[in-house]
Amino acid sequence: MPNLANRRLFIALFFSISLISCDIANQQDKFEQEAFKTPSGITQTTSDGVISSSDADDWRIAPLFGNAIEVMRPAYPNPTVNQTVRVEFLVSGIDAVQGMVGYVLRQDRTLSHIYQNSNTTLPVGSIVVQIDPSLFAVSGNLSGAIGVHRLIFYDLNDRIITYGDVQVQQ
Repeated sequence: MPNLANRRLFIALFFSISLISCDIANQQDKFEQEAFKTPSGITQTTSDGVISSSDADDWRIAPLFGNAIEVMRPAYPNPTVNQTVRVEFLVSGIDAVQGMVGYVLRQDRTLSHIYQNSNTTLPVGSIVVQIDPSLFAVSGNLSGAIGVHRLIFYDLNDRIITYGDVQVQQ
């Protein structure tokens, strides 16, 4: 009889883990769909990274990465005129995030590469991403970058980690 009880326990645990995994996968899919929505606002920050107003949709962490990485400071300064934009991440999971690639979602809905950290796994600690706002423009010049832009950060397995919006002003 003990084998039957152990078998039932194993089956119950297996199905519980399967359901949790499916739920996280569904949450991740929903999060990734939301990342491709048209930007609707920004989290305003000072040149020192202090948040002056928040956009609830910006800089959330994807369900798959909830305990592994966080955004310490969302894009700053935001809005920007011609300053380098920085985003600060804190990696807390050991071997939990496989690299990082950043893109800007252009108005024509294409992605353009703006950042790459090709480490097999990101080291535990702080990572500061620095981005020239002229990279947001198709033309590559700052005047073409005026407007609100969605930045999307992926791991090297093409899973979205986070996203947020940056406004470039004249």
